[in-house]
Amino acid sequence: MTQKVLLIRPWMIVSPRMSAYFTVIPPLGIGYVAAALEQAGREVRLLDIAAEGWSTLLPSSVHPDLSDEGMPEEAVVEIFNDFRPDLIGISNSSTPQFPSALRVARLAKRVLPKVPVVMGGVHPSSVPQEAISEEAVDFVVRGEGEIPAVELCEALGGTRPLSEVGSLLWKANGKVCSNPLARAFELTSLVPAYHLLPMERYFEAAALDTTVRGGHGRRWAPILTSRGCPYRCNFCSVHLLEGRKWRGRPPQHIVAEMEQLHENYGISVFTIEDSNFTFDIKRAVQICELIAQRLPEATFSLPNGIRADRIPQELVDALARANCSEVTVAIEHGDQEFLDSVIKKRLKLKGVVESVRRVRRKGIPVSGFFILGIPPETKQTLWATWKMALKLAKIGMLPQLNIAMPMPGTEMYEHALTNGFIAHPLQATDYLVIAEMRPLIDGPTLSGHSLLRAKTGIYLTALITAFVFNPKYFFTFPFIRSTLRDFSSFRTFKRRLRKILGLLGFSRASLERRAEATPEKSDKAAT
Repeated sequence: MTQKVLLIRPWMIVSPRMSAYFTVIPPLGIGYVAAALEQAGREVRLLDIAAEGWSTLLPSSVHPDLSDEGMPEEAVVEIFNDFRPDLIGISNSSTPQFPSALRVARLAKRVLPKVPVVMGGVHPSSVPQEAISEEAVDFVVRGEGEIPAVELCEALGGTRPLSEVGSLLWKANGKVCSNPLARAFELTSLVPAYHLLPMERYFEAAALDTTVRGGHGRRWAPILTSRGCPYRCNFCSVHLLEGRKWRGRPPQHIVAEMEQLHENYGISVFTIEDSNFTFDIKRAVQICELIAQRLPEATFSLPNGIRADRIPQELVDALARANCSEVTVAIEHGDQEFLDSVIKKRLKLKGVVESVRRVRRKGIPVSGFFILGIPPETKQTLWATWKMALKLAKIGMLPQLNIAMPMPGTEMYEHALTNGFIAHPLQATDYLVIAEMRPLIDGPTLSGHSLLRAKTGIYLTALITAFVFNPKYFFTFPFIRSTLRDFSSFRTFKRRLRKILGLLGFSRASLERRAEATPEKSDKAAT
């Protein structure tokens, strides 16, 4: 009898600020796991709870100020009973969403107590012992899930011992057993099981939003062309999920997948979600050339941030020929010593300006990631980032500013915890609730409020600078273009306005919370 596997993307926990700009995205991770299981002969159903009820906000069991976006619980229970799976797999997309994954696990055990539950994703890979300690979770997979999912099915079917399932944590006689990591999954011919995903729901949700993860009025989809990153930035946890070994898919296979999505779903806008798309520049150029040849009507963007020191003219020319609609570069900071000794980015700022200018000359919009408040940030280092953002804004780059968020499993988290910049190990609700009021890291020389003021100041001055020096380029950004264009729906315009205010730190919820919050310590003299 064929094993039946139910893979689940849980409810999405959203705060008042997040609900203004959150867009449901097709979950590529469990899409790949579903494809691997189908290839191995299992019957698979994929339930995206968040997408199926993307327009519904339910009271959250986590915190009174939060909501759960997704289907009613009764509808999920009905699917459990109808499908009657032999294994339930739960994907946890991030640490803040961990309580939602636990909610699904507990619900599954209440409805189908004899069905084993396995959990994977970002948080279980970062803090596996926390996930496996939950009574409703029988197994935890660290890192990539394709190989362990198939091996676990074999073990449950009696053809492989649990001790030989790669990357698995499991329970035996009251103890937790931890197996060695599975071999790295080679990205060759497998594509996500799009036929199991509610694709129309993603299109509906994206139609009301204009984010870097949307098609700005056109059908869109994320796509993965590689996995892994060999770099060791202190804030990044991607290696815990994808590993440090970089693996790229063959260009022909990538574009064939894009053609399939275009033919089956009418998709003409793509976001490349790689952690390191330009690691192999020759391959990146080949992908662009194939897109230009075989999908001339398509556009794509690079929202995850490519390295600013790996943008040669050859690549820029190829991006332009392939109708690249926007490039995001990962700069992170404006102080070279801070970038080298603290963040460990291995990026030379000297070449960043020329890289950005190179892209802008081709008429491609450019934005840049910066992180504010990584300990030990000072007024001087923060000012260096401000100056760099303005310097790049003069040539038409808009900044994407983020307050430092210490994620479990990262060097930054351990440094912050050890040195007292966070008072205690953070819980999921800390990321969702406290971050509405102030940064989670209480730096040695800068208060949380000063970082929020700096974020608003950098963003506003950079926007003004970009507009003054490059008014023509300013209006080429898809986000700005679509926001100004779509006044036909008051609901859509209101959501977009709230999104912009939220990015600037002016959301209603954040302002109310800041007003009620106890004033933090004054800024100390910078060291």
